[in-house]
Amino acid sequence: MISPVQHLRTGRPQADTEEEEDKIILQQSSTIISTTNMQTVSLLFCIMIAVATADDAAAPSCRSRWFSVDGRCFQYVPRALSWSDAERNCQSLNAHLASVHSMKEYIAIQTYINTLTLSNPEAWLGGTDCQEKDTWLWTDGSDFSALNWCPGNPEDLVPSQSCLQMNSKEANCWADQLCNFTRPSVCAYSL
Repeated sequence: MISPVQHLRTGRPQADTEEEEDKIILQQSSTIISTTNMQTVSLLFCIMIAVATADDAAAPSCRSRWFSVDGRCFQYVPRALSWSDAERNCQSLNAHLASVHSMKEYIAIQTYINTLTLSNPEAWLGGTDCQEKDTWLWTDGSDFSALNWCPGNPEDLVPSQSCLQMNSKEANCWADQLCNFTRPSVCAYSL
């Protein structure tokens, strides 16, 4: 049994019997365990939040007003420019005229533009064969895949038809076009 003097020294409640003393000790132990469990749960919760935040911060995302498709960011530029001016404009945004590597990307670009404009305007993409006729390249240096040429294209009726436009004709397909024509454009960069 704890004497009143011991009670004052320990700061613990005074018990009249050993049984009461055991109950008090048991209550104090469960309070300590309960407090420890709460602290552990709180600590684990904080760690989970920190990890989730770090993952979000570490995951790259597109800059404002750009949209993402398969790890690349795209932006529609409605201002009509020649193909070379459109490429320079994209470069000023740390990007290039868009290369397109799958129908999924092409459809996503078309859908995005249609959402903004409520139409399917012809627009420049980053394809060109200006360095060597019939050897199409993307301005970003990626491999060129001829995904969606309109029938009969590229046609090269005029020697300077060396620039790729999207949304040509009723099929909204690709066509080679005179590079000095002015069109809106699509810029892209990789995350």
